[in-house]
Amino acid sequence: MRGRPRKNKELKIGRAGRNAIEREDIARDSIRWDRRKHTIEKFRGR
Repeated sequence: MRGRPRKNKELKIGRAGRNAIEREDIARDSIRWDRRKHTIEKFRGR
């Protein structure tokens, strides 16, 4: 949610566009969590 600049795009984008944005955010979050998990595993391995 933080990475995207918003100038009331909600009014211009329909439901499909908003769903696409939601999916993008979810994908980004999952990637972030994967990275965090990997770093935690790295530190735990030492």
